[in-house]
Amino acid sequence: MRDRGLPLPQSLSAYQRQAEEASQVETVPDPPRLDGLNRKPSISPAAADYVPELPVGYSARMNRRKALLIGIGYRKHKYLNVLPGCKNDVTAMFNLLTSELFGFPQDEVRVLSDELNMLGSVHVQAPTRFNILRDMLWLTEDVGEGDSAVFFFAGHGDFIEDVSGDEIETGVDQCIMPIDCLPEPKHRTGQTFKGVPPILDDTIYERLVRGVPAGAKVTAIVDACRSGSVCDLPVMHGDDGVKYRASGGDPPRQRSSPHKGAGGFVLFSGSADDQQSIDMTIATGRGNGEVESFGVMTRSFVDAVQEMAMHRCPETYDGVESWTYGQLFQRVRELVWERTSSILPHYIEKQEPQMSTSHTFDTWQAPFSI
Repeated sequence: MRDRGLPLPQSLSAYQRQAEEASQVETVPDPPRLDGLNRKPSISPAAADYVPELPVGYSARMNRRKALLIGIGYRKHKYLNVLPGCKNDVTAMFNLLTSELFGFPQDEVRVLSDELNMLGSVHVQAPTRFNILRDMLWLTEDVGEGDSAVFFFAGHGDFIEDVSGDEIETGVDQCIMPIDCLPEPKHRTGQTFKGVPPILDDTIYERLVRGVPAGAKVTAIVDACRSGSVCDLPVMHGDDGVKYRASGGDPPRQRSSPHKGAGGFVLFSGSADDQQSIDMTIATGRGNGEVESFGVMTRSFVDAVQEMAMHRCPETYDGVESWTYGQLFQRVRELVWERTSSILPHYIEKQEPQMSTSHTFDTWQAPFSI
């Protein structure tokens, strides 16, 4: 079993040597921002009254389709554990999106991975911080009403101390780790970074959520530890109903005011902010006993979507719009629970996938689509 969080090093001295080596890495500047994004990030509104509902006329029919798929195995990383399943996660998502089921054009799908030859002729670039931030902007650039984009990340996730003051509920920022992220020998509390820092939830919100125009939408799937609120979305959906995340950011906005990300944004994350996301193995089917690793969340999401399309509703299937968001999310959680229960000891808390959104809407009425 491998989890997708940050491990403590075997010894502090080894950690210090790694940090000293990391200090020699040149800091890479962030890519330039698109016009309109050079503002202080606005995080989650504090109450339901300040979160606008998804527009009634929002169309589930999508025109242009773009995707950014990131999978990092960290095979040559000096600090982070190897995650062998991430390259298979990206392959599974690539095959799902470019299949007849969703019809994403291959030239509108960007792939970042440290396995550069994983998809044959498909061009793959390294998942550095610079490349990830650059392609986040590309993902929502030039999309408009009726367009759809998908953001997928499989890799290490964690949390660090919040220094901006916007995380008033938890005091920490969720983050994802690019391949060139090299931390100092301080774990979480007061953590700083030599070389390249992680990508914080504040940055993901600013570059992805804020960039979604009215009438368009982004679907994000993040298979990483502690990723429940990694996009800093204001509306959390769970077994006990809807929760509105509090924030210490900008003053609350009236319901009639437009959300700064005017389009719809939906996040399916692998686990809650205090939980681990783990890998699983499945047989390759070649009859030689070989197995492949996948993230439990990714494999369950792909299986649930395919089940939705092929088994539950073949007579009504039309663009995977036969299940609602609530039904799909429930099925993903069922699959994750079944699979983690067979892997994890009973005394370890099982991972629970999370769903959060930028707007309020009835997830049991709105048909799922990508």
